Amino acid sequence: MSRDALERDALERENRILRKKLERTKKNLREMEDYRERTQGFLRQLITEFQANEIRLQESEHAAQQASQAKSKFLATMSHELRTPLNAILAYSDLLVDEPILAKEPAVLQDVREIKRAGHHLLGLIESILNLSRIETGQLDLACETASTRELLTGVGQFIEPLASRKNNKLFIQHCKPDLTIHVDRLRLRQILLNLLGNAIKFTKNGNILLKIQRSGADRIQFIVEDNGIGIPPGEQLYIFEAFYQVRESGDTDGVGLGLSVSAQLCQRMGGSITVASNLGEGTRFVVELPISCDGHA
Repeated sequence: MSRDALERDALERENRILRKKLERTKKNLREMEDYRERTQGFLRQLITEFQANEIRLQESEHAAQQASQAKSKFLATMSHELRTPLNAILAYSDLLVDEPILAKEPAVLQDVREIKRAGHHLLGLIESILNLSRIETGQLDLACETASTRELLTGVGQFIEPLASRKNNKLFIQHCKPDLTIHVDRLRLRQILLNLLGNAIKFTKNGNILLKIQRSGADRIQFIVEDNGIGIPPGEQLYIFEAFYQVRESGDTDGVGLGLSVSAQLCQRMGGSITVASNLGEGTRFVVELPISCDGHA
């Protein structure tokens, strides 16, 4: 075979190899194009589903907000409607308690006092519902002012001590020395402390209840409420600040489970926090921490 024939055979073999490589390359390119189209289709489907889910989520959030606002409006309206006749009942019960003729009818006088006690209890529940609805709708305004911690704790103690005595509890108050002046919403802080102390009294019998105050750093202050009552089960402590939640093992039916929830949210509104530590059968300790100066915009 001549040299030219050998070179021609070599070129043809090389061309056949190149054509096979080209065909494989074209096939790979077609497969890549198919994969790209499938991937783009899948991505378009994902984007469409994501956008649809986002629209449904926005609609759900809007519906939930409307439902929450409607609930808060309903609670506020009903609470106002209930409070008006209830105040009249309390006013008439006050008049009856002071009526001289009832002094000769102790059984009737006791019934009137029970009506008055129940009325004040119901009024407190209504006020808690109103506060909850105001907080949820952002309509709760704070009126921060300068206050003496000694004066504040003394007033709270004078109000709560008769309630503690009914269950043979002893109330102890530890003041800050020297007296500390703070800038807070005095009414809201008083409400928080009364809620915590009332809770301590509810679950403590023949025991001790302590209310004390102490500094926490340079610009914060702590109000501490301790009792040696029945305590809170560990599994329940995560939920006690939720609205309408009541400790199941307490056996208590006096209330609707709003006091701690409202207190926690009021603390938050004043730039503070509330925490709990409790051992079952040993007692409970609540700590309210607030800035010494609250501006009402937290």
